[in-house]
Amino acid sequence: MKYKILVVDDDKELVKMLCSYFNMKQYETITATDGMEALNKIKMKPDIILLDINMPRMDGIEVCRLIRSKVLCPILFLTARVDEDDKINEQALEKLSGETKIFRVGMTILRNHLVFGSWKQGLSQT
Repeated sequence: MKYKILVVDDDKELVKMLCSYFNMKQYETITATDGMEALNKIKMKPDIILLDINMPRMDGIEVCRLIRSKVLCPILFLTARVDEDDKINEQALEKLSGETKIFRVGMTILRNHLVFGSWKQGLSQT
């Protein structure tokens, strides 16, 4: 069974790079370039969501608020920002998403493997 990853980011080159990597690793990728499109793609039931925070039309935080009650899968936030306000927002997002899931793009691939392993293992134990 292929795991499905929903990659949501307005940076099309980043989306292309992440999808190339995940497809090479035998994951199925679903893409969205803004928050509104992401809301429509949720019905495809992804196993994990990589969600950019800063996007036009609707930011990632609002997308997370709207979908959190509809999906059980992990949501990993993507951001290139690293300032004090982000650390405060990280604490707020922890309450929203259930865990701290803000990762810098450079760590996303490694953490994705770790999250998939522990999340799927937890489901099989219930």
